[in-house]
Amino acid sequence: MDLVFQELTKAGISVAVKTLFERVVSRWDKTNLNARRLVRELTSQTAYMNYLQKHVSRVIRLRTIHSADYDILLNEMYHPLSICALTPGSTPKKVKDGFYFEDEFVTNIIGIAGQGKSTILRKLFIEQVFHGDKIPFFIELRKVGDDGIRSYLERLLKNLSLRPTDVETEELFKSNKIILMLDGFDEISSEKKNGILNEITQLNLTYSLQVITTSRPGTTICSEPSIVNYKVELLKESDILSIIERLNTNNNVIDKEQLSKIKETIRKNKNLVSVMTSPILVTLFHVCYPYMDIIPKNTVEFYSNLFMTLYLRHDKVKNFDREKSSSLSHNEAYECFCALCFYSIYKNSYDFTERSLIDYTKTAMQVKGKKEGCEPASLAMDFVNVTCLIQKDGYDKYIFIHKSIQEYHAAEFIKNISSEKKGKFYNLICEDIKNNNLKYSNSVAFLAEIDEIDCARHLIMPLCEHSGVSDWAKLDQLGYKELFRNFFSDCYANLEHDGNSFKMLSFSHSTYFNNWLIIFLNEEYNEIYSSSFDFVFRFLFENKLPESITMNSKDGKISIHFINLISLLGIYDNVLSTFIEKIHCIHSLLYLTSFNKVKNESQSISEVFDFT
Repeated sequence: MDLVFQELTKAGISVAVKTLFERVVSRWDKTNLNARRLVRELTSQTAYMNYLQKHVSRVIRLRTIHSADYDILLNEMYHPLSICALTPGSTPKKVKDGFYFEDEFVTNIIGIAGQGKSTILRKLFIEQVFHGDKIPFFIELRKVGDDGIRSYLERLLKNLSLRPTDVETEELFKSNKIILMLDGFDEISSEKKNGILNEITQLNLTYSLQVITTSRPGTTICSEPSIVNYKVELLKESDILSIIERLNTNNNVIDKEQLSKIKETIRKNKNLVSVMTSPILVTLFHVCYPYMDIIPKNTVEFYSNLFMTLYLRHDKVKNFDREKSSSLSHNEAYECFCALCFYSIYKNSYDFTERSLIDYTKTAMQVKGKKEGCEPASLAMDFVNVTCLIQKDGYDKYIFIHKSIQEYHAAEFIKNISSEKKGKFYNLICEDIKNNNLKYSNSVAFLAEIDEIDCARHLIMPLCEHSGVSDWAKLDQLGYKELFRNFFSDCYANLEHDGNSFKMLSFSHSTYFNNWLIIFLNEEYNEIYSSSFDFVFRFLFENKLPESITMNSKDGKISIHFINLISLLGIYDNVLSTFIEKIHCIHSLLYLTSFNKVKNESQSISEVFDFT
């Protein structure tokens, strides 16, 4: 019997899949019978085994930094994470055994780097198999081609030995018997984002097809009307301790005495708890703890020490050094790793074959002037085998253990580049952001912390001047009204009412004006919208709806442009005043702060060294 099948059978998944298929077929009504015939084919031995081994196993079997050489099942390392709907009054929900969604909506799970969005989606996949009445299909959106999601799913079905006709595929979408789980909307290239988002919304509107997606904050899917957004909650101390315990149970990286010390360190160090807000940081802390000399005080300290800690690791517990293939010094290896990270983002590469990894490493060595005395293949394999920050993921495929590793070290490359070249690299990123291609956005967020003066000088101030943020403190009233219209140009209020009182109010807008600000001031940028929406909510709770609004409603429902709504309610000036406060705040926190940093450094150097 195949080892993968044995593993899935031992975990109860083989039986759960067969039972799911039988459950779906047995509860099928008398419609969409062509799709029913297609799904019945999944119960055949060949298609069933293919779904298990070619699809399910690839979703729920993972490589981690602890298991760089072998796969582990998700449930063996999963700690229940919490998500909370972004609607007023929502309470967090724990994604644990037995938890799954079944509805007819598009649900979007939002989380920052390393918070476990993909892990949550994979857990939902497992629980759907065990408990649901729909068959889940998991798709990594960055792998979807120009022909879109529908064509990708058709190819996936063919890989399962099915041969779906156009009619069968159409009916499958209409049947309400499948769920699409689409991972990594933020990882789609900028030129494909609008097309993919349009296809997601059309699949849902046309077929009432359930879709669950994941994304980092600030992408267009987060503001798309009718999509239900959930955010991943930050970890609490109890979560961190539980994850540490589970990691150690599976890997025995730390002995019992050391484990008690690490847990005591966490309990006594509230600052450390505030740093480890995501599972990836807890995992990296657990990996690095036996080799650490100091405890990181913030996220940047975590990442900044990571490569050297792992590359030079001398296990205090097991007393051994990792043998290296490369002849480069640890500093030279680090410089090349950072160059590799930046260059791969520049080329839109987030996974590699062995050949392409060696080629990228060769280019990185060339960029850092390391052409002699070391084979690129040796250094590439040190990145894989010694640091484990890049790991093998199936046949001839290599990936970073997490995208944030690539992004942080790309920022380190920019920070440490020679001064005469640094401006050119910042200009490259600046032009990318102006074109609304935010592939460097997370690296830029790191740069704002680790290279704050040059980031302010070469990136933040030019962006502020290009977009007009530099003038936001000195606009006249007409200027602020124009800016207000730009921010809310496609914003609509969706209202349900019963006579003169409203029952439900929601707001939707499909694009964000100057959305690059999210990179630096995510909360403050979102408050531009939320503070205006909150004002309207409070007003409507305390006042009756005027007839000028309700007279145009249909069945008690109305969709009205936000600016029209506040004008009819007579609160335009009040909302505008709230908006101006938020605009001034962003101007002060971003442009003025950056301007003063650059100015103060220049003045201080001149004063200390008597430069003129």
